[in-house]
Amino acid sequence: MKKYAISSIALAMVFSSGAAFATGSGTVSGPVAATDVTIGFIGAVAMSHTLNAVRDEMNAGDLVADTILANGIVDTAGSALQGVRLSITNGTDGGDAGGFLHRNIPGNTTGTNILKVKIAPPDYGVIRNVGAGYVDISNDGSESMEYSIKASVNQTVMADTYTINVSAQRWVE
Repeated sequence: MKKYAISSIALAMVFSSGAAFATGSGTVSGPVAATDVTIGFIGAVAMSHTLNAVRDEMNAGDLVADTILANGIVDTAGSALQGVRLSITNGTDGGDAGGFLHRNIPGNTTGTNILKVKIAPPDYGVIRNVGAGYVDISNDGSESMEYSIKASVNQTVMADTYTINVSAQRWVE
């Protein structure tokens, strides 16, 4: 009988303490452990992007890999630039061999002549990602970043005009 009475008392205590929590009464004890988090949101940053041919005209024929064809610069005018996503928006995929974005650019006259190019980062930049048509390049935190368009392989280039379209977007790691 005593065993049953103790169990009844214990059960009554559980129910009554549950009711106390359900009504919001009770006390807290012990030290408080608090923390906080800061979340930053980046707004749109004014950006300029230029791309210029190294020479207006080059001789058709043999072109050595890594010959610089054009130089570009992305500038944020006063805002630190962690990285840039560059895309060659025309041509066809030439693969990402060697960690570079390679594109095959058709000639403007016939469309059968091909110029094989790649985007190369500046000496201080590091390629972080190569995806379908884009490359992410880290920057040194300055306001601008330079890059080059280079011949991706040794090739024989036919006389033609080749247009290379490049887009740039601020990239945050």
